Amino acid sequence: MQTLKTAIEYRHPTATITGVGERRAESSDMLIPVKHDVEQGDYYRLRSHLYSASKQPIA
Repeated sequence: MQTLKTAIEYRHPTATITGVGERRAESSDMLIPVKHDVEQGDYYRLRSHLYSASKQPIA
């Protein structure tokens, strides 16, 4: 018998991004305010990839 595993996970979304504010630089950080609706309280992590206007990766 063999057990197969996959890295795919699905989780019901409990928070939805509803808006993104104006970005600003603060020291070496780029701050981007994000508005969201939360259906279930918990700890959340938001990750992103940043691209230039010419679609080149920045960070």
